[in-house]
Amino acid sequence: MTRPPLQVVARPPARWAVRCAYAVPWMILPTALWRLPFAFGFSMGMVDPSAPPWAWWAVPYTLGLIVVIEVLAVLTVGLVEPWGETVPRWLPWVGGVRADPRVVAAAAAIGGLAFSVLWISDLIRWLLGDRVEFSSGWWETIALVGLLTHVAWGPLLLAVTVDYWRRHRAD
Repeated sequence: MTRPPLQVVARPPARWAVRCAYAVPWMILPTALWRLPFAFGFSMGMVDPSAPPWAWWAVPYTLGLIVVIEVLAVLTVGLVEPWGETVPRWLPWVGGVRADPRVVAAAAAIGGLAFSVLWISDLIRWLLGDRVEFSSGWWETIALVGLLTHVAWGPLLLAVTVDYWRRHRAD
């Protein structure tokens, strides 16, 4: 079966949207790096007497979580690149089909809202003092930097989604 060539939207994304989309995977990286030592039982300066002891499944769980989050972050780039316009060809039955802009925009908007609510509420709780203790201010600062980079993901995804929707509205 011959598939039609990939169709790309003629209207390019705004320059600011491209910058925001490409910033997202890099902004998520500090949190991923901060989580990595937890997989191997290193507490990253957290003082939590109720923390469970290290378990073997912490390594695959943490590595899997890091991979899933980074893959989701890279999908933000798909909102501004041609490869985000069609379903990947390697997927059976639907590969090479143009993605429905309404579905893409809805999924991105739901994700952006969910990330915003989740991580902005985490930041608010942090600022109100609802957090674990740290053995030093340096560890606390490192944890806060990881949290702050995550907080930006939701709003940036929503902004890029608005640009995506504007470009695809007439399709």
